[in-house]
Amino acid sequence: MKRNSSTRPSDIESLGHQYRSAGPDLKQRVAEAFLSALIPAMSGLVARFERPGLERDDLLQEARLAALRGLEGWNPEKGKLWSYAYNKVRWAMHEKASHVARGPTLASLSDPAITDGLAAPPDPDFAVRDQLAQALAALPESERQILSLRAEGYNNREIAEMFGISPERVRQLYKGARGKAATLLAELERP
Repeated sequence: MKRNSSTRPSDIESLGHQYRSAGPDLKQRVAEAFLSALIPAMSGLVARFERPGLERDDLLQEARLAALRGLEGWNPEKGKLWSYAYNKVRWAMHEKASHVARGPTLASLSDPAITDGLAAPPDPDFAVRDQLAQALAALPESERQILSLRAEGYNNREIAEMFGISPERVRQLYKGARGKAATLLAELERP
């Protein structure tokens, strides 16, 4: 998420601290100010995920919701709000794009009005993809995110900045996540 030149990380941190200490009436205004500060940066990130089937407005709304979840869940002792919010937004965009890329849902495929006259050949990779999805779903969210970011081409340093941790810790989490995923896949393949 590229920062707006007028928005400094310290401004974002300040809004985060205000939000944490504000009463219910003030929290809404602080959250709105937080989103206003992030909108230009979110727009750039959203543009990376635009594709057919994903409306820009839908992606921006998803980004706003993810940023608010980041604001709500941020712990100042664990890292910077800017990095935490970026990660939440990026992950939400990735999830939204993944759902669209997967195509029709099982419910829509069982609708005779849609499938009458269609004879799709069986997909031999479906079982493998399904097993992989099950194995990844069993991993903690942070490990899934690191695997996803590495698959997208981010390096350990870039991921470390997003999470507010060291590159070495990213390497450890990545290695552990790959090992867990391999173990889970092996367990799923057993009859």
